[in-house]
Amino acid sequence: MCIKCFAVSHTQHKCGEIKQIADEFSKHIDVDIKQVRQRIYEFNYLLADAEACAAIIYTAAEKVENEIIENCEKMKQLIDMQMQQLKQEVRSLQAVAMKDIDAKKDSLQLALVAMESYTEYATALKSKGSYNDVTVCAEKLRDRAGELLQTYSKAKKSDECCAAFVGFTPSHVVEELVQTGENIIGNIGCNTPAVAGILVLKINL
Repeated sequence: MCIKCFAVSHTQHKCGEIKQIADEFSKHIDVDIKQVRQRIYEFNYLLADAEACAAIIYTAAEKVENEIIENCEKMKQLIDMQMQQLKQEVRSLQAVAMKDIDAKKDSLQLALVAMESYTEYATALKSKGSYNDVTVCAEKLRDRAGELLQTYSKAKKSDECCAAFVGFTPSHVVEELVQTGENIIGNIGCNTPAVAGILVLKINL
């Protein structure tokens, strides 16, 4: 500024040569630039650290998901194996029961053939035979009827056999799990060291 202005208007102000003042301000600016650059370096480091931590978290999450899948697959395999074992037991029992039923059916069919044959012969003799034929054969027919009735006594129904064939009792463990909805696979926990690299920044603007 000119000497007149300094003498009239700025006598109480601290003044100096502009080049000298500009040099002092430049020094302050240099200090500020250095500090801001240092902060830029720190923030770039923290950004890289956060990205590295994100990669760690992603990898850890993927690893845990794979462990969950593997554990579930093991359980599924165990359940499938036990299911196949139980089904095989049922089929074995069914085969034994069906063998008994087939034997019973064969016996009943044999009895039916014998009794139907007797009935047809006796009915034909009675309707078409002469008095002499009836008289001669009557006692033999009665003896044969007695043999048939004694040999093929009253047959039992298969209801009891069918009802008692096989039953299934679910495991109490399964029943409890179904009712309570309890987790049988595992639990998820947060491992703090895995995310220790994350820094929370408080930025003052």
